[in-house]
Amino acid sequence: MNEAGLRYLNDREKAVLKLVAQGWSNKQIAAGLRVSMKTVEYRLRCSRRKLNCENRRVLDWFAHMRWGAA
Repeated sequence: MNEAGLRYLNDREKAVLKLVAQGWSNKQIAAGLRVSMKTVEYRLRCSRRKLNCENRRVLDWFAHMRWGAA
């Protein structure tokens, strides 16, 4: 994982990760942002690549640590 990659995330990728941090499912995120499930999956893949997270579980953990509730 590479926290320095945060600067490369665009606003939509950050928005998706903030909702992941709140425990939203991909389906809920798609409905909340009014985009398709494919778009949510794409944003998550891009975020994983930019943050160098080896899998979705690490990405979820990172999002929760960065933007999750205290």
